[in-house]
Amino acid sequence: MRAIVTGQIGVDKKPYLRAVKEAAGMRGDHVELFNLGDLMYAEAPDVRAGRILDLPISRLSTLRRAAFKDVIATTQPAKEHRNVIVNTHATFRWRHGLFSAIDFDQIAKLEPNMFICLVDNVEVVHQRLHAEHDIDATLKDCMVWREEEILATELLAQAMGCQNNFYILSRGRLQDTVETATRLITRPTMRKVYPSFPMSHVVDLPDVLAEIDHFRAELARHFITFDPGDVDEKLLLDRALAAARDGKDWIETAAHSFGARAGRSIRVSVREVLDIAGDIDGQIYMRDFKL
Repeated sequence: MRAIVTGQIGVDKKPYLRAVKEAAGMRGDHVELFNLGDLMYAEAPDVRAGRILDLPISRLSTLRRAAFKDVIATTQPAKEHRNVIVNTHATFRWRHGLFSAIDFDQIAKLEPNMFICLVDNVEVVHQRLHAEHDIDATLKDCMVWREEEILATELLAQAMGCQNNFYILSRGRLQDTVETATRLITRPTMRKVYPSFPMSHVVDLPDVLAEIDHFRAELARHFITFDPGDVDEKLLLDRALAAARDGKDWIETAAHSFGARAGRSIRVSVREVLDIAGDIDGQIYMRDFKL
């Protein structure tokens, strides 16, 4: 498939998509990967890494169009370049304003037939943002930016006639979803499933969790699976509510199933989590409907 992959800043798409390309290659499927941000920097050798958004909006647009023009030229004719991934953004923030990061005329010339918006758990995105960028963003900001990116990508997919090939895909929590993305790109006719199982009220029942994990693993073996457990912010909210009742100001994500990724824990403000309670519930409903 010829896929446009979007995602808010902080999702860290590049290494994930590189892993997708490598996984496909190990099975004999050639996937061409283009990171539009890298191509824009290549067009502007005078711009230091991480500072491209300091440029005037007119030059940003010129660089984006030049980079995308190269992608179009490299991947034509489309029938000879069947598996293509273009890593980009649908929107971006510039001087606190929201701008489109896409040009419809160039998207049409690329001839994509799939759109994927990559997402991740909000506290993980928040941590990456502050570790890798000079930015002051709240969890609320991250939730809003994610929703904007999803909606803009969906509208783009509809405009390109790909409304049935638009997907919201999580990077994964305890295990990445590279296999899911690889199948989407190279085996799009595989049956797709969106499983349903209990989550928040079984988090302290290890036997039940083990049974659910087995169920999830078996589904992942045979289908393209969009697992709701890969975005588990409802558990983050439950823990924040409990911490607030105990008078605590901070919580740390725990490394367990439906919790944080194994390894270093993340310290999260209880107040900021409570501030996004409505967003967490609303975006869960939204993903349920779209998937």
